[in-house]
Amino acid sequence: MLKEIRIQNFAIIENLVVNFEKGLNILTGETGAGKSIIIDALNLLVGGRADTDSIRTGEATALVEGIFQISDAETLAMVHEIGIESDDGEVHIKRQISNSGKNRCFLNDSQITVATLAKLGDRLVDLHGQHDHQALLHPEIHVELLDLFGKSKP
Repeated sequence: MLKEIRIQNFAIIENLVVNFEKGLNILTGETGAGKSIIIDALNLLVGGRADTDSIRTGEATALVEGIFQISDAETLAMVHEIGIESDDGEVHIKRQISNSGKNRCFLNDSQITVATLAKLGDRLVDLHGQHDHQALLHPEIHVELLDLFGKSKP
């Protein structure tokens, strides 16, 4: 569960902290208020593609941090395989992008690769966009969905 996200110098956001509670959390606001930017920052935090255009105008770096509470044993095992200890199941992820294109990722203050972050991020967050339903038009997705439905795949 995502407990908190901190965003600095990302797109139009100078500094923002959002705390989440257990259960349903809803982001609302007028058009242009920044809801999609928060989702983009979350996507970056869990291993999504970094783009230097996302750095706030006039700034050298953008930083996104998140605190996650992990209760899933498999995900905790993955964290331990990476070499990170988390006795209480809480992990702190940090991702920084710079104008030079340099990209740094941290898990509990230990540097990790973007690939490792993306692999872990797949287990932490499940993001869906407004056009995700179009994936149903791709035949290769059909077999995967049938496997999931038939529980032949984890």
